[in-house]
Order: sequence, then C-alpha cells, then structure tokens
Amino acid sequence: MTARRKKPFEAEFNAALSLWHDGEREQAVAALRRLVELDPNEPTIQGMLGGYLHELGDLEEALRHTSRGVELSPGSELAARTHFHVLYELGRYSESLAELRRFLAHAETPAAREEWQSLIREVESERPG
Repeated sequence: MTARRKKPFEAEFNAALSLWHDGEREQAVAALRRLVELDPNEPTIQGMLGGYLHELGDLEEALRHTSRGVELSPGSELAARTHFHVLYELGRYSESLAELRRFLAHAETPAAREEWQSLIREVESERPG
C-alpha cells in the first residue's frame, strides 16, 4: 500500500474500531468491508472483519475472512484462534482441531505450546459425538 493510501486506510480502520466500541456493530463491519475492498491482502483487516462477523453470528461470511486472514498470516495467534472458533461453531470439528494443530507448530514458547495442547485436549474431550 502506498503512503498516500495508508493515511485514509488508517483513519477508516480507527473509525471501524471506534464504531465497534461504541456499539455501532453494523457500521463497523461496513467500514471493514470497505477496507477489504481497498486491500484484500491485509491480514489484520481480514481477521478483524472475520472476528466481528463471528461476534454478530454471520459464521459463513466470518469463515471466508478468517480463512483469508490465516492464509495471509499463518503465524498469527489471533487469526488462528478466531478461525478455530468459527469452524467449531459451524460444526466443522475435524477442521477446527486441524487448525489448532496447525497453529501449534507456530507456537514460539513452551508455555504457548502447552496452552494450545491443552486447548486441543479440551476440544477433543468436549466435541459433540
């Protein structure tokens, strides 16, 4: 992204955060959609849009954006967590576990690896039949 496009992009991003914080959820999502149109390869925006849509219960569209966020930034813990939650809530249990295991390879510290392994064990023990 050029420096000239970066300033309006940052302003729109900050506006989306403020809108979400102020309870204007649909307007925040609309602002993030505009940003995705400007730069579909920005992993932070893809992941944030996916997370907001997840919060609003639009899991199918959330999945498209969380998938793209993980594709663009495979080492992002936030992207991996959000993607896992969307998959799990869609009932795609095997895929949600696969996402946890995929990210486990990116965990950088023993504490992080243990946290992800613990989450995997928890999901394996609780997942519906």
